[in-house]
Amino acid sequence: VSVSTQAPGTRSSMGGGLGSLELEGVPLPSAVSWLWDVPSPAVFLDFESDYAVNARLEGPESLEDAAVRRFLQDALKASLGITVREETRELDVFVLTLSTSAGTPRPAPPDPESRMKHMSGWGRRLLGVGSAASAAQALSEGTDRIVVDETGLEGEFSFDLEWADEASRASAFASVGLSLVPARRNVSVLRVTL
Repeated sequence: VSVSTQAPGTRSSMGGGLGSLELEGVPLPSAVSWLWDVPSPAVFLDFESDYAVNARLEGPESLEDAAVRRFLQDALKASLGITVREETRELDVFVLTLSTSAGTPRPAPPDPESRMKHMSGWGRRLLGVGSAASAAQALSEGTDRIVVDETGLEGEFSFDLEWADEASRASAFASVGLSLVPARRNVSVLRVTL
């Protein structure tokens, strides 16, 4: 396990494999977001962070992803002298709900290859296979707000939605029986302090 810091603004990357995880040149809020598996808009720093994080863990291939993250979480807190705690805040969010329009999310194809696709959201696209909750988390990464899943849907679905603006986003979500609307909610966030 190793943790270090560097000047921000350089190229950043995150990746991993069986029993390993590596962050290079990642801004602190993004590092916390990734290691604690929460959307970026759910991370709040109580201080100005003027550095990027390098963190690396290499363990046996049998080491589960959750254990890898826990080890790196502890290393990050100890090395940087930070505390990360969960709290509830009332925030402006987007709510993912069932729409009144025709159409429903399509169940994910059962073939193993499609089930391995991770859900990704890049601000103007939602692509992958997963639950409504994982879709909400992926959508949070592409916006400046947390997306809360209030669909009540269970199971996994296949998503491939793309939009150019707010109107086409509404249309894209309606085509699969969903809507994404602004609201205020009490949500769980991570507060990072020194």
